[in-house]
Amino acid sequence: MKKCILLAVFGFILNSFPQVVNDNLGFNKKQIHTLEKVKSKHVENDLLVTLNKDISKKKKDFSAKDFDLPGCNQVVVLSKSIREAIDKKRYIDISTLTLPNNIHLYGNHKDFCKAYIECENDKRILAYSNRVVDSYNSNISYKNGKYNIGDLLVLNKPLGSLTNGSIVEVLKVVEFEKYFDIEVNSLPYSKVIKIFKTKGAKDEYLNLNGDPSGYWDRVDQVYDPKHLYSSTIHKSQGQSIESVFIDLTDIYSAMTRKPTRFNNFNKPISIQDYMKLIYVAISRMKKEAHIFIGKSRDYKKLRSKDGKRQKL
Repeated sequence: MKKCILLAVFGFILNSFPQVVNDNLGFNKKQIHTLEKVKSKHVENDLLVTLNKDISKKKKDFSAKDFDLPGCNQVVVLSKSIREAIDKKRYIDISTLTLPNNIHLYGNHKDFCKAYIECENDKRILAYSNRVVDSYNSNISYKNGKYNIGDLLVLNKPLGSLTNGSIVEVLKVVEFEKYFDIEVNSLPYSKVIKIFKTKGAKDEYLNLNGDPSGYWDRVDQVYDPKHLYSSTIHKSQGQSIESVFIDLTDIYSAMTRKPTRFNNFNKPISIQDYMKLIYVAISRMKKEAHIFIGKSRDYKKLRSKDGKRQKL
């Protein structure tokens, strides 16, 4: 116990003062790697604690009024089955259940991607790991690099009272030759950020031919946000989405992963936490859910050329 507390304290120090720790405390690479893994595990534990709070808020199961869809009693039954599994710490294979008509399973990633592209509702792909989320986001074209009113963006650094990773909505778009001026919602007032079309144009703006005056003011204006086509289940909490696309394979891999020789902190999540993640993911839907249960992915099926949908 004392060892865990000590590692946690050093993990905090490492996070706050990485260069000081490295230079002055004399940790070797193996010790630093261990401390980083402790920090990573704490982040994951925070996610599961948040999931517990989200589940506890839903003491009562879904009711028909929770969904914008007639005849959704099957969804209520499904929610009860998942809740019972959570309470009893029991695993349920979703593919063996009789699912509501508005919940679809896909063993083929190509079909999963096709359903996403053809869906015209408010939609989002939900996954467990940032690696899978980033793969989805990087492969979904956003109309040849353009931004539109109503788009959701994930900030790559703080903006006013908002922190890195916050989600903002695009309120206004002004396009110039080399960049966009994007107005986004940021309480209590909206703010304008600059998003450059190329790295060269951004570097040229920041450096201004080597003129250092006003450099940091220019840095504060420039952002590289990501479109929110996909997000972790954690980031989707508290939101209602018309059509959710759930990568259940990614969630399942978190339950079946094994610690390696060099990563003892990469322990699998419990069956109960796995069922909680499924419950929270499905409960985001307002109209329908699409669930991928296959083994392999082909993210390129989500790409489009010149802003046009790719044929599948």
